[in-house]
Amino acid sequence: LVVPALLYVIQNNLLFVALGNLSVPIYQVTNQGKLLTTALFSRILLGREITYKQYFSLFVLAAGVAIVHLSSTEQKIPQGATEEQSQQNHLLGLAAVFFSCCTSGFAGVYFEMVLKSSPKISVYIRNCQLGVWSVLLGVVPILVWDL
Repeated sequence: LVVPALLYVIQNNLLFVALGNLSVPIYQVTNQGKLLTTALFSRILLGREITYKQYFSLFVLAAGVAIVHLSSTEQKIPQGATEEQSQQNHLLGLAAVFFSCCTSGFAGVYFEMVLKSSPKISVYIRNCQLGVWSVLLGVVPILVWDL
């Protein structure tokens, strides 16, 4: 369970980068891309069938995210903007959210594969194992950047 734990730690750190470089509404809408990546990875890795309604729903979600991004790129920084708003790097924030969505989708589907491949071990035990690995791997960024 080291793989999903590492991916969740990376995801959490990427979300902090995204929040520092995007406005809250853009972050919230873009973060819905997790649904798209999770559906994609479950189709590829688990071989799940996706119905036409589900494809249509994913398309509508993607179109909504695209519309929000197109409307946000037209906005310029207003005259009275704070220093924090003027120093935001929109492209870096979007890249962080994109990679966060990919790591989240893959980690979730991979964890589901692990759960289904070992039915004798309970979900509770697997969650505890994932939590222990996540804490151990989460300490590394703290030691590197905060000490």
